[in-house]
Amino acid sequence: MRSPLTKRQKEMLDYINNFIKENVFSPSLEEIRTAFKLKAISTVHEHVENLKNKGYLVKSYCQYRGIQIK
Repeated sequence: MRSPLTKRQKEMLDYINNFIKENVFSPSLEEIRTAFKLKAISTVHEHVENLKNKGYLVKSYCQYRGIQIK
């Protein structure tokens, strides 16, 4: 069973899912940062890692646009 999501994690997961549906590829961390009006990419990275650790995402390292919905 997956861990529950925070409100922000759910918003980010929905954004990533919708972006993939519309564009056939995942958003970059910079695009996520811009969409959520965050100041630092590290904040996006932290959210993506948490979603990955909770079992909602798969992220390929060293690959641009390497985020996938699980």
